[in-house]
Amino acid sequence: MSVNGKVIPHTPLAVDFWQVRKCPGTRLFFLSHMHSDHTVGLTSTWSNRPIYCSPTTATLLRLKLQVKEKWIHPLELDEPYLLPMDDIGKEKLTVTLIEANHCPGSVMFLFEGYFGSILYTGDFRYTPSMLREPCLRTHTTIDVLYLDNTNCDPNRTLPSRQQATQQIKEIIRRHPNHNVVIGLYALGKESLLVELAKEFKTWVEVSFERMQTLKALELPDVFTTEPGAGRIRVVEQSKICSANVHKWDKEQPTLAILPTSRPLVPFHPNVHVVPYSDHSSYQELEDFVSALKPTSLVPIVGKHVPASFSALLPRRKRHEILVPECVRHYMLSQPESQLSSSANTSPRRRQEEEDEEEEEEGANSTVQQAFPKNQTIRTEGPAVVYCPWTMKDMKEVLEHLPEIQQDGDKFAKALLLFCQQLSPTMPEIKKLLTLKIGLTHASHFTALLAGQTGLKKPQWDHADNAPYLTALTALGDAIKAKFPAKFDLSKISACKQNAEESVNDLSSSASSFQRKQRHRQT
Repeated sequence: MSVNGKVIPHTPLAVDFWQVRKCPGTRLFFLSHMHSDHTVGLTSTWSNRPIYCSPTTATLLRLKLQVKEKWIHPLELDEPYLLPMDDIGKEKLTVTLIEANHCPGSVMFLFEGYFGSILYTGDFRYTPSMLREPCLRTHTTIDVLYLDNTNCDPNRTLPSRQQATQQIKEIIRRHPNHNVVIGLYALGKESLLVELAKEFKTWVEVSFERMQTLKALELPDVFTTEPGAGRIRVVEQSKICSANVHKWDKEQPTLAILPTSRPLVPFHPNVHVVPYSDHSSYQELEDFVSALKPTSLVPIVGKHVPASFSALLPRRKRHEILVPECVRHYMLSQPESQLSSSANTSPRRRQEEEDEEEEEEGANSTVQQAFPKNQTIRTEGPAVVYCPWTMKDMKEVLEHLPEIQQDGDKFAKALLLFCQQLSPTMPEIKKLLTLKIGLTHASHFTALLAGQTGLKKPQWDHADNAPYLTALTALGDAIKAKFPAKFDLSKISACKQNAEESVNDLSSSASSFQRKQRHRQT
């Protein structure tokens, strides 16, 4: 299978490229989406290097490829994140994820750093709304555009997905007594299936494996694994062949539909190829490049783009890239875990040294030092830039928060103070609650955090932060109600009348105690 990924020159970055031996200087890996031609070489044995992706792709990465949790770093869309590009924290890059409109979880990456600005589209279907993304709207220059040129044929036009969907509906309407088989890849076009299910008021039959994916995506309840339960059935695209079509047609008149932009020729009267594409058309690509006006353009598929695109690029030269010394050293050094595994030290001693280092770090750092909130100056003024949390970060925070089950009010106050200091995003708070009290209890509160990503402005009481603060207040009230303070009954039971004491003695002692309390207050 061809590899549709790139190593970014003069940087330790790679997107959708997992052949580590061919990119020894790469330290930060980015996954645009979970289609198989973008994950060649990525398996459950992946280690030593972080993978950055969208939250949806992170879920599918765990489900489909069983990549270890410690290497997966989900980043929220439309939020700038600051990532280190060396071992000493001197050089950093900002990365922002943008919706790619291709398949569930697919994103574009905007990288900004010493190398200038790079926009990597991955697979995408262009819409004009993309240009209204804040990070693109306020950005004056894209130095390098890595472009999905899958459908870069000026002689071929493609309908919009809405138009292609209408074509499919018309085909089904013309055959009211036929079952419908739709050939798809393992991921993608789920919105088409949901729309067809609602239009024709039928279940969509899928395989058990596909159902796992659909459940992970939390799509509407229109899918079933029960054979014959619905009129529409989904199969792998390769299953739509002459032998199967004849077999299906003998059992029940059946339509086979292939929603794809590939120029396939139908081999049977009941096979319909509809140009439904999740990739941009040539005209859409031309509009996108014309609007962005990047300094240079690099095709993701193959090595060539039409000459007409070159005419859309401005006549300016890209500045020479000077790689900082600390980044060069970072790219030449081995990942820490590789170094430790090759060191001439016993495994037991190596573990002891790692534990000692962790304890020393914990003794010399506070939560605020471990999770700095960074600000960056943008065209519209100061903005918060979030550093992604690791599982180690999460566990460190948990040590500084009280037990929620003992006193919800105390926990809510500590959580609010923590948010004021460190500005976590709502997904980070959700994950923190899940780790602290378990998924069952946390599910009572996560609905309160829906629709919020994080602070919009560095000033805590800024008007733009009102939705965030309102959600936190509602969360605190819900926690207090769910986990009222518990009294230590063992201490209460110890406060009882001794055998030699009379009721008058107890009354006298209580009065004396009250007098002492009033005296302290005055």
